[in-house]
Amino acid sequence: MAARCAVHGMKRLRVCALLALTACFAVPFRSEALEPGRAAPPFELGCAESKLLRLSELAGSVVVMTLESRDTTGINQTFKDALLKAFPLEERLRLGIAVVPVAACFQYFWPVNGICARHVRDSVKEVSLQLYVDMSGDAFRDYGARTDTSTVVIIDRGGAVRFVMQGKIPDEDVDSVVGLVRTLAGDLPQPQ
Repeated sequence: MAARCAVHGMKRLRVCALLALTACFAVPFRSEALEPGRAAPPFELGCAESKLLRLSELAGSVVVMTLESRDTTGINQTFKDALLKAFPLEERLRLGIAVVPVAACFQYFWPVNGICARHVRDSVKEVSLQLYVDMSGDAFRDYGARTDTSTVVIIDRGGAVRFVMQGKIPDEDVDSVVGLVRTLAGDLPQPQ
């Protein structure tokens, strides 16, 4: 009986060790803090039908990224709603504004991360935006994003980071952040 308990205990220990080792590889390592004025790190994100989106493909656009996990998508909903209201699709196309919502699928173990990616692709049908997935964790790591909160990053046409916020953008600051996007896009309000 004691030998049987010892074997069962060893199996349990191996499973725990394997899960801990896998978790180490699933969590991206932190890079130094991303600050306004620095060049935006390149990224490669998955989107519909296994295509990839790279930052280099958005050169010359103002890029507004939200990096979020499934549980944190509501944190900056006020900002996202205000942004989409200020810049409907036609305006975004005219002004060269790329809205890039990124979901953290790297935090799940295989094959669950594939299910996450498929769920994100299915969600595209429900919203007027293309959703992107970070399967490797590289974008979250390079942009200093965490999976326990929402991170908003704004990149100017020249590829420099102009705004970074981890956590909720205060409601009283939402209009000024949307105004920053408007200024970077060159769509300044006309005097009346």
